Amino acid sequence: MKAYKILSVLVLLAVVIKLPAQTIENNTPYIEVIGTAKKEIIPNEIYITINIQERIERKEKISIEKQELALKKAIESLGIPLENLSLILR
Repeated sequence: MKAYKILSVLVLLAVVIKLPAQTIENNTPYIEVIGTAKKEIIPNEIYITINIQERIERKEKISIEKQELALKKAIESLGIPLENLSLILR
């Protein structure tokens, strides 16, 4: 009986000693970072679409050319250079 206890203790000891040898360790160093960031920006460009079409107002036909000239005058009065204005025909 005593030999059985010694044998079982030796087997248990051998199993316990072998357990760490079975684990696979990754020895590659690494840095783990978790975080967030916020940044406020000031927009430096704005795209605005303006549609102009002929219309009749008080029995008078207002042409596209007349509206375009009024638009250019209004844009110049705001201090916006006309080079920033582009025309898209549809």
